[in-house]
Amino acid sequence: MADSSWLTRLIAVINAEYDRRVRRASLVTAYAAPHPHDDDDDGAVIVNVPRGTSISRPSPNQPTE
Repeated sequence: MADSSWLTRLIAVINAEYDRRVRRASLVTAYAAPHPHDDDDDGAVIVNVPRGTSISRPSPNQPTE
């Protein structure tokens, strides 16, 4: 009986944390809440690239614009 009580509490804690994260994420998308790192001066672009695709990168010796 003690095991089911422990398991019930664990499930409740996991569900509460999940709900908290979902609520926080929905606030960010719905109200455009600012992130602590809004300075995207040197931010990277995230793209989906198929495996095996060659990506050209500037050499370290090449001057940047």
